[in-house]
Amino acid sequence: MRAWPKVASLGLGLIPVAVLTAMLASIVFNALPAITDAGISELASTKFFKDSATGETHYGVLPTVWGSVEVMIIAMALALPVSLAMAIFAAELAPGRLGGAMRMLLGLMSGIPPIVYALMAVLFVAPFMIPKFTGNLSYSDVHPEKIGFTPAQWPPPDVPWSAGAFAWDRTGINNSVLLGGIMLALLAIPFMAPLIEDALHNVPGEPKQASLALGAGQWRTLTRITLPHALSGIISAVRLGALKVLGDVMIVLFVVGFAAPRFPDPPWDVLERNTPLTALGSGLIGGFTTSGTSSCQSTGCSVGYFAALVLLVLAFVIVGLTAILERKFRRKFSA
Repeated sequence: MRAWPKVASLGLGLIPVAVLTAMLASIVFNALPAITDAGISELASTKFFKDSATGETHYGVLPTVWGSVEVMIIAMALALPVSLAMAIFAAELAPGRLGGAMRMLLGLMSGIPPIVYALMAVLFVAPFMIPKFTGNLSYSDVHPEKIGFTPAQWPPPDVPWSAGAFAWDRTGINNSVLLGGIMLALLAIPFMAPLIEDALHNVPGEPKQASLALGAGQWRTLTRITLPHALSGIISAVRLGALKVLGDVMIVLFVVGFAAPRFPDPPWDVLERNTPLTALGSGLIGGFTTSGTSSCQSTGCSVGYFAALVLLVLAFVIVGLTAILERKFRRKFSA
């Protein structure tokens, strides 16, 4: 009779493990046809498009792998400083009521669904992105002949360009990896800031009190005592925020698009529409990237599952690297 709590706990704990195992097995099983039909060399290529003349379809996922990494770097580069500043203010600097109000605001923001941020991008483009990165609120009405080009020569052939990219876009689709990173940063900030604040609250009070007693100011105590001791928790928050950004589908579908036809040139061009793996996989499985129907084609479906498999590998790499760093700093400051 006394063993039933252990058995029940073990059974309940194995449920997510079994679900994850089944999910991984399903993804691998459905991704195998992509490897056998398209081949690893084709999947690792930089081309993803359907040739209307020959009917040949290329399924290179390498651009979308870089798209996932690129949008994650942009989002975390924007979200981490803001989240860290908000957490420090709420935990160390703000008065009691103001800190509580900020925590309540972060809780409300964390409940906003991603579709809201995706729809915000439509309003965000016109007042901010277009004037900042094109210099003209009505840039879609630019006449090439006024700057020395004929419409047939626009954009210039020697300029790297893809439909939908700033600042040569005349299709009316105003999106880019930069805009996707900004929207994902807004999604990650209310998720990361409370976690960082908890890490700051978990720092023992004795080292901070000793630092203040020895004459160190509040800022020096924060930078030399509080933040180093909370670094393992901050890394954990960064890991969860990066995984949340990496796995988002709705925002990148609305903001960046379904497919990455080629590798961006140069690779760091954040104004390109370089689709992440999540958008590519959902687009292929939905049948929206290679045909005009909404049915899932056999090869397209398997490539979509292969994109999901690559996304899982990226997630495991992030988890492994951050776990190593977290363990290193925890041992350093617990000794």
